[in-house]
Amino acid sequence: MVMKKKYYLPLFLCVLIIVIVAILHKSNLAGIKNTLTKKNIGSEKIDCQNIESYKKWLTSLERGLLEKEPSVGYHLVEQVNIKSNDRDYSIYTVSCKKEDVEAALIVHAVLFYTEDGFSKLSYIGESVGVSSGGNFGIDSPYREVVVSVFNGIMCWTCDKKEIVQLSNNGAISLTNSINDNIGTGTMPQRAVTAIEDLDGDDTQELVVTESKWEMAFGLCHACSPVTERYYKWSVSEFEDVSTKYKDLYLKQIDTAKQNWEERECGRTDKIPADYCTGFALKVLLASDMAGRRNEGWKFFWANTNPEVYRKIYGNIPDPLLLSRKVLLEQYTKGEDFSPPGH
Repeated sequence: MVMKKKYYLPLFLCVLIIVIVAILHKSNLAGIKNTLTKKNIGSEKIDCQNIESYKKWLTSLERGLLEKEPSVGYHLVEQVNIKSNDRDYSIYTVSCKKEDVEAALIVHAVLFYTEDGFSKLSYIGESVGVSSGGNFGIDSPYREVVVSVFNGIMCWTCDKKEIVQLSNNGAISLTNSINDNIGTGTMPQRAVTAIEDLDGDDTQELVVTESKWEMAFGLCHACSPVTERYYKWSVSEFEDVSTKYKDLYLKQIDTAKQNWEERECGRTDKIPADYCTGFALKVLLASDMAGRRNEGWKFFWANTNPEVYRKIYGNIPDPLLLSRKVLLEQYTKGEDFSPPGH
């Protein structure tokens, strides 16, 4: 049976429609596949200890994906946009999960990005964060932010703060020369641990904690005296101005003496001997910073009498004997007080 010519045109149109629909469907599938491929790139695990791995991962993400889906696979990203002078900065804080579970330990990174790409300066640690800057007395057109970095171990200087200036030449640290930049798993010698207005002049100073007395002479961590120095911005950098904050050291002396009295040091064995040695050391060191070296020495020497300790505790602790030996020599010679190895 021969089909009449009048049916050719409708049949041709139907076939054409089917072909067009098939092509469009295939194209849509290809688009979905490409989108998924890009998302899968972002979902892959990255090397949590390698900052270049963070950069590569961030640049692989689909444009706009972070705004829509800040949680991508194993990773959580926070993006903050800041304009500093005439440059636009994006600050990325990336939480790198070692496992795709909520309670997994995470390693973080902070990266700074401009139209030139990622700045050389970046931070990585077991815990990091970025907060707005403050009034540091810096006379410049640039913005500053504060980056907090915890390196993964428990010590006085293992949680530091960095002041980062977002300049036309990229992100630069203004506290790099103050903070020790030792890597994860080690104990830095000093670190900016607080940023606050210490004297009520509406500008913020840096509280720098030192670790050299941490477990000095064999004292326990909690028994050891914490020492601090104070820095303030001057012209082009933060400078040590500790001697201008005598009142802060006088307060530390009062607190240490109060601890000594309340724990009945030198009278009873209410607390372990090393705590009392630590209180006496604190009085000595704070007195030295307050310009009262001789007064602090008299308190330390009189209140670390070995025979008194022997009567109270039945023995003379090694940290007591070692501290008296080392510090007596330094005091006699007029040297700076310092534990062995520093």
